[in-house]
Amino acid sequence: MSAVTSTTACPIWTCDFYAGLVGAEIGVVSSTKVGLFFGARQTDNWAAVNGKIETDDLHFCVYVMMDFGEVTTVNFGIAHTQ
Repeated sequence: MSAVTSTTACPIWTCDFYAGLVGAEIGVVSSTKVGLFFGARQTDNWAAVNGKIETDDLHFCVYVMMDFGEVTTVNFGIAHTQ
């Protein structure tokens, strides 16, 4: 898991944010892996000229990695951000 937290004060703006990501990947059979992750982010920016910007994001993803020997590898998945 990785997480970042920061509060930065600048002459022009002030930013406060956090972000985190958690995921797992398992081998279903010898040539196929399935993974998923979940992430979240919140940002509050106060700009001196342009006002305030706020974001609250949630991220979900499921993916599959299939290995066809020496021939090729196929990766696919679906992601959603709210």
